[in-house]
Amino acid sequence: MHTPSRLLRLAAAPGGPRAVWLGALLVVVAVSAVLVLLRPVLAPHEAQAALGLAATAQATPSTTASPAAQAPLALTGDSEGEEQEAADSPGLSAPPVARIDEMGIAHSDTAGDGTWRVAAALETPSTLRSGTHRYLLQVEGGTGIDADAIAPFVNAVLNDDRGWASVDDVSFEQVQDPAEADFTLNIATPATTDQLCAPLSTEGRWSCRQAATVNLNADRWNYLVPWFPDAETYRSYLVNHEVGHWLGRGHQRCPGEGLKAPTMMQQSGGLDRCLANAWPTQDGQPG
Repeated sequence: MHTPSRLLRLAAAPGGPRAVWLGALLVVVAVSAVLVLLRPVLAPHEAQAALGLAATAQATPSTTASPAAQAPLALTGDSEGEEQEAADSPGLSAPPVARIDEMGIAHSDTAGDGTWRVAAALETPSTLRSGTHRYLLQVEGGTGIDADAIAPFVNAVLNDDRGWASVDDVSFEQVQDPAEADFTLNIATPATTDQLCAPLSTEGRWSCRQAATVNLNADRWNYLVPWFPDAETYRSYLVNHEVGHWLGRGHQRCPGEGLKAPTMMQQSGGLDRCLANAWPTQDGQPG
C-alpha cells in the first residue's frame, strides 16, 4: 500500500507511472469542493423564491364578495350567484357599500350629480278602466338606477289587479311630457329626497308624497329593509304606499297578529305583529 507521502513523490516525479491517474483524481476532488462551496450560496436563493410564492399567495385577496357589496336581490325568481342577481335586477348597477344604522337599515350616503333622467313614455294599458292617472317617472343621477329599465316594473305595479288600479278602477299611464302628468314619481338620493319632502322629516331614510310628487328614497329602492322577504315585494309596497298617499289614503295600523299589513301601514319602519304586504286588495288577510 502506498502511503500519502509515497503518492506525493510519485505524482511529483516527471513521467512517473501514476502521474496521469493522480492528476485526474486531483481534478475530481477540486470540482467536488467547488460544488460543495456553491451549495450554501444557492440554497438561500431557492428558499427566498419559495417564500416569495407563499407571500404572493397570501397577499392575493379573496374573490368572495362581502354581503354589503352585493347587488340588490332580483326582482323576480331565484338567482344563482352575484352576477345573476345583478343581471336580474333591472336598471341597477352594483350600489356602493352601505353603512347599517341602529335599525338594521342600510345607507349609501351618496349624493346626486344634479341631473335627472325622465323615463320614456310607455304604451297605455290595455285594460279598460273608468279613469286614467298619468304620471312622469324620473330618476336622479348618482342613484345607480336606470329610469327606462325600471319603468316597466313601476308601471306593472301600478296597473296590477291586486293594487290601486283594481281598488279605484283606474289605469296608470306613464308619460314623458311634464305638462301631461297628474303626478311625478321621483327616485332620488337620500339628501335630495329630504329636500323634496321638506318640511316632512325623512331623515335620509324614508320616502314621501308631497303635493303632486311621489318621492322614493333610492337607498330604500336599492337596499330595501331587512324585514321584507324579497326585493319585488318591497319595491311594490314602496310604490303603492306613496302613490296611495297621492290618491288620498292615510296611514293605517296592523289589524292583528299574523295578518297581512295594510299597504298604507308604515311597513318600512317595521311590521309590528303583521306580515309584509304590498297590495291593497290583500290588506288584513291571513298570511
